[in-house]
Amino acid sequence: MTRLRRQAAADDTGSVTVLMLFLTISMMITAGIVIDGGRAMAGRQRAANTAEQAARLGADQLDLAAMRSGARTPLNTAAARADAIAFVNASGSNMTGTVTITGDTVSVHVTHTMPTSLLGLIGITSFTQSARSEARPVRGVTSEGP
Repeated sequence: MTRLRRQAAADDTGSVTVLMLFLTISMMITAGIVIDGGRAMAGRQRAANTAEQAARLGADQLDLAAMRSGARTPLNTAAARADAIAFVNASGSNMTGTVTITGDTVSVHVTHTMPTSLLGLIGITSFTQSARSEARPVRGVTSEGP
């Protein structure tokens, strides 16, 4: 009986295969975290850039008649909302956004959904990032005027 135990303990057939399988899976998960994690961070930055640009574009839509009459908030709200949403929609099919206008402030909230490449193998199929930005029109060249 002792001889059989020694022979079974000395038989390592297949142990390298199990080790290589474990290392391969570990390396694929690590590569997925690095690659897809980097893409997720870039997607978050893209969402922030889109929100900022859309808010600026919306705040740039002035009601010229109101501005000339001296109104404090010369924002053309319909044009501001339409242009900001159009900018978000033109930024890509995986971008969605909402625009809120309060007074003379244009707020844009953008959601960016990005599919994963390697992490899809373990069930993580996409990342969703969101960003919010605000802009308002101001008067003046070197400082905000009345």
